[in-house]
Amino acid sequence: MVYMLIGMSLIILSLGIRTMKFRKFMKNITKVCHLYDWKHVDENGDLLLEIIEDNYWLTSKWSAYNFMYLKGPNPWRIFFSFKKLKLENFYEQSVIQTVKQKVVKK
Repeated sequence: MVYMLIGMSLIILSLGIRTMKFRKFMKNITKVCHLYDWKHVDENGDLLLEIIEDNYWLTSKWSAYNFMYLKGPNPWRIFFSFKKLKLENFYEQSVIQTVKQKVVKK
């Protein structure tokens, strides 16, 4: 009985830690998407009217939200993966390079 309680406690603790790390990971992706989209609009001023519409990322193929969230890996798959929460483990290298070109300070 005691071993079962210890085992359940460890499982719950592991899931709690994974949940906190996952939330931070997804929040960081959201920040990167936001930066990418606004830098893309800065470079292409004609997209300003498009980005101020509600849910623009659903139809805008240029939006990082579109290709990182909608066309990216399933969040459940990321959460329950045994891989470390790093972009390289879930996204293609071409997507990472596309985002890095705009977001990373030079």
